[in-house]
Amino acid sequence: MNGGAATTWNQTAAILQAYWRGSWNRLPRITKGNIAMAVLLGVLWYGMFVALAFGAYAVAADRTSVQILPFIFSGGLFMAMAFWQIAPLISASTGSSLQLRQLVVYPVPTNALFTIEAMLRVSTGVEILIVLAGASAGCLRNPLLPIWSPLGFLLFIVFNVLLAAGIREALNRLFARKYVREAVVLLFVLAAILPQSMVLLSRNAHLRHIANSVPLWYLPWTACARIAAGAHEPRAWMVIALWTAAAWTFGRWQFSKSVREVELERPQLESAGAGRRLAWLFQWPSAVFRDPLGGLVEKEIRMLARAPRFRLAFIMGFSFGIIIWVPLSMQRDAGSWIRANFLTVVMAYAVLLLADVLYWNIFGIDRTAAQSYFIYPIPLRSVILAKNVATVFYTVLDVAIVMVVCLLVRLKLTPLQFSESLGACALICVFLVALGNLVSAYNPRAADLNQAFRRVGGVKMQWIGMAAFMCAGIPISMAYLARYAFDTEWAFFGVIVFMLGVGGYLYTLSVDTAQRVVSERKEQALEALSRGSSPIA
Repeated sequence: MNGGAATTWNQTAAILQAYWRGSWNRLPRITKGNIAMAVLLGVLWYGMFVALAFGAYAVAADRTSVQILPFIFSGGLFMAMAFWQIAPLISASTGSSLQLRQLVVYPVPTNALFTIEAMLRVSTGVEILIVLAGASAGCLRNPLLPIWSPLGFLLFIVFNVLLAAGIREALNRLFARKYVREAVVLLFVLAAILPQSMVLLSRNAHLRHIANSVPLWYLPWTACARIAAGAHEPRAWMVIALWTAAAWTFGRWQFSKSVREVELERPQLESAGAGRRLAWLFQWPSAVFRDPLGGLVEKEIRMLARAPRFRLAFIMGFSFGIIIWVPLSMQRDAGSWIRANFLTVVMAYAVLLLADVLYWNIFGIDRTAAQSYFIYPIPLRSVILAKNVATVFYTVLDVAIVMVVCLLVRLKLTPLQFSESLGACALICVFLVALGNLVSAYNPRAADLNQAFRRVGGVKMQWIGMAAFMCAGIPISMAYLARYAFDTEWAFFGVIVFMLGVGGYLYTLSVDTAQRVVSERKEQALEALSRGSSPIA
């Protein structure tokens, strides 16, 4: 038994070491600029959760709040669980995970692989760990709480890690199947509206009385909150133990199914049969553009349509945004800006979800096939233009679906609001395409679109993309400021038209620059696009 455990530990350590070495080799050359950007972005993002951790510490350490700590901890842990499990789905990214296709060929026990996968689920809840660390320190500081009270937070972390591992494996398999993925997305869209619907329904006194009469002691966050608050209740320990066992069983079951499917080499990408039924959607580039541009655009559109990662982002773009913002826009006491610019916010969210797949890494999906651009007599400029055309096509299609859905649900949107939203969306797309060409040329990276919940670019590219998205929002902010300053819509559209001209000029420069950079760095680009992924991605 000891020998088997030692062997499993050695295999686990070998996988983690391979991941560490692969990650270290992929790190860019360390410069003062890279360090400064990493520190700045880290402080801005994680600083918010550090502030929340100090607040949690103050509340937990306060002697006068001991009586209400169960209620405070219960609500906080519920929001923490929602963030841990739902936020990765909304952003279509589930953090680091194992590459099972590379690991199943080695004699590594499935239990060891599942242990590593569960540990990697911590990567999606680092922010929650920061806040819980502050709350745990506050519990230890409070003399009225027992020394073992932070165990409630530890059990909460274990439960969420196991649950997240099972959910991720289940969704990865579902999103790799035709038609099932669309049904799953629809279910998540319906689930996403539940919190806001509950808030709206809570205003009804009768429904609020029914909700208050429902016992909550059997819920995992309530049990962990009771333990963290120092309650001597064996029932709470039993409840969280049962929930943790159920989460482990579910996660282990789903992970084993994923391993078996990988061993059977079940194809992830869909066949071309679906494309034949929608031939009109894919063949229009050949009728509009001359070859080779027309053929390249058609290739890009077909390839993206068959990729689970893109289809997930595309469907969530026109569904989650509307579901999240519709209840807020329909409330009478909602802010006037949200109600007036609801469509712009939804469109910007759709573009943000598509940016990871379509904007920041346009050469990534080609991988080794990118060498054909330097072998065949195809101008590299045509390749870049084709990818940009495909990007604009799918962005326009997603935005058009958003507008149709808004019309179907009969939202109170005027033609002027439609025009403003389209102008703002067009402006942000022009700047994002230009910035995306530069980012893709300077930082190409191999991408696998078979994984529905895996980011196309690395962590550095995500930060750069977020910064670029904020920069692209500056021209839109200028348009709204002009309308506010001059109190006329003509000022808004005048700035939009002017900035579209500036964006068009910048786009032309980006195409020329990207063509030159890729040509000069041909060997480095092909090497980066040909790299295989590490055991952990």
